[in-house]
Amino acid sequence: MSGHTPGPWRVVPPEPQETVQELAVKKGDYFIATVHDLVAPLHQNNARLIAAAPDLLAALMHSRETGHRAGSVESISCPDCALGAFAIDKAGGRE
Repeated sequence: MSGHTPGPWRVVPPEPQETVQELAVKKGDYFIATVHDLVAPLHQNNARLIAAAPDLLAALMHSRETGHRAGSVESISCPDCALGAFAIDKAGGRE
């Protein structure tokens, strides 16, 4: 799947002199996302989840490719396969 900035992404803490508490998610010097002023543990967790997105998508796609054969009876009736397919479709803009 293409259409997104490939990983790895990383969480970058704010500079000490910044007055607004926000975390950045970056690929090199490129900003992917900024997480603003939420409850401290939540904004850290949200930023980490965003940074993990490319790895999570790759793991789901690998699982789909190496698990049940696409289109087999097992893949159609497997709830885990359906959840993984939904997440892959959502990441690709096909929810």
